[in-house]
Amino acid sequence: MTNKTFNLITQPWIQVIDRHGYQQTVSLKDLFEHAQEYRQLAGDMRSQDLTILRFLIAILTTVYSRFDAKGQSYPWIKIDLKTMQLAGKPNKKLVLSMYKRNKVTLLHTWSSLYQQGHFSSIVVDYLKHYRNRFDLLDDRYPFYQFSKGNYDALKLILRGKKVGHDKGKLAIKQINRTISESNNSRFVFSPRTELNKNKLDLASLTRWLIMYQNFTGVTDKIKLKKASTLPVSGGWLYSVRPVFIEGRNLFETLMLNLDLNVSNTLSLIQRPVWEWAPQEYVDQRAARIMPDNLAELYTLWSRILHIEWDGDQPTIFTAGLPKADSEGSFIEPMTTWKYDKKDKVWKPATFWIGSLSRTMWRNFGEYVSTHKDDEHEPGIVNWLQLLKNQGLIANDFPIRLTTVGLIKDGNANSQMPAVEVYDQMELNVDVLFDKDPEARSFWPMRIEGIIKESNRVGNYYQQLVKSAGELRGLDNPNDYAKKLADQFYESLNEPFYRWLASLTSQDDRDQKCDEWRNTLRRLAHEAGRRLLDQASPQEFRGKAFDNKLETIFSYYNRYTVQLSSVLGKKNESGVANEQ
Repeated sequence: MTNKTFNLITQPWIQVIDRHGYQQTVSLKDLFEHAQEYRQLAGDMRSQDLTILRFLIAILTTVYSRFDAKGQSYPWIKIDLKTMQLAGKPNKKLVLSMYKRNKVTLLHTWSSLYQQGHFSSIVVDYLKHYRNRFDLLDDRYPFYQFSKGNYDALKLILRGKKVGHDKGKLAIKQINRTISESNNSRFVFSPRTELNKNKLDLASLTRWLIMYQNFTGVTDKIKLKKASTLPVSGGWLYSVRPVFIEGRNLFETLMLNLDLNVSNTLSLIQRPVWEWAPQEYVDQRAARIMPDNLAELYTLWSRILHIEWDGDQPTIFTAGLPKADSEGSFIEPMTTWKYDKKDKVWKPATFWIGSLSRTMWRNFGEYVSTHKDDEHEPGIVNWLQLLKNQGLIANDFPIRLTTVGLIKDGNANSQMPAVEVYDQMELNVDVLFDKDPEARSFWPMRIEGIIKESNRVGNYYQQLVKSAGELRGLDNPNDYAKKLADQFYESLNEPFYRWLASLTSQDDRDQKCDEWRNTLRRLAHEAGRRLLDQASPQEFRGKAFDNKLETIFSYYNRYTVQLSSVLGKKNESGVANEQ
């Protein structure tokens, strides 16, 4: 490599959009000193932006769990000024006990930073202490990699046999998730030509390295000998359905996701991957020990990587690490949850190909508590509620809940990314955390009820389309019905999100709910009439089912009755009357 150093603290590598709408590439130092001047991260993919966001939050969580907004260390911990780490091995119970006896809290630090509108210099001071750990080309501790000596010292196997350091090579085009191509399977619609698939500049390589550790797949065959019987990790973010908060600028986004809630020691003792000795970290991962702090979780590796350079051309070596046990892993705040009835345990929800058409609002109850006993709300939403209850964010503050991620291809032997998903819903914080004691006036429950009504209408429309397909003699009327039902729900997305963003705690709940029902009724009738207008002669003539003649008209009339049963009929004033 012609460059002998590429230090992420001072070298530009993070892509952002500035306040004027232009893309810039900035260093860690630039980002933390000017985060308030950037709108958002703007990397190669939205999923990549999420992994960079979590990496940045890991830095902030580490720093502000040790130092306050003025750069002073907290009285409940002792800091080694040479490393800026906790001195010695801290007693977690003692640290928590000392923390509870102090009036100064991490929430006070959060509030001070938020009010001043920018991060303090202690963040860059901390990074400078770890300058070599943030150098992509460092000889001893290359960023997010093992050095040659540490990698060669690993005991690696392939199908039970010991292998040398030359095995387990990873192509650039495989970590570049806009291509995701191995040497055995070609990506026909690659955005890069064959000559450029394995070329990346150092800034791009850094971004893809971070993303690859989070969205990996399971094609690697080289494992650690001590974890040879365990399946390799596909990447932590591959195993969750991410949710986070987007603010009005990058500073606000980082702050809203900077969870400093201390209900236990999770925010008091942080240990990101760069603070570990290489072999100690491998032993931790090989034992499948779930991280007990956010900085470690947000920088979790799925692979041990080592890069060697021939001029400007990198050769990447890789060895798989086993997956951390995700059952009951409530430390992860950026996910929705599902209850596994068989194992009787909560697990992070995940994306799958079949969920591609189901947008966030249709899963509203997974993101926002509707006061049901069988719910587990995302930790990041609980954190926002704490900020609201403490008066740290205004009641009318607009919250943008965002989900982004990669969906696997469905092949258990590869788990290659098939498609990227992104969705967002905005609502005011006083609606999100409405505490009205009357169930009829409780906004989250009313919203969930409205969504159930919308899904019933969608089911009725899908049944109408299926019936039309049967009259038409289609080979697979179910596929036809699902395709048109997906299009119907797509027509609901934008108006529903507008309606959701318009809600306030001062609204007349009944009036606002009827407002959506009127919109839903109009769109449902329009969809039904389009189907009627496109009907074939066969559908007009109809078919006999159980000695009863059914036509497109009889099905359509039944559909309109069903709509009225769910949404009521409009009176002369245009307001729905419940039946």
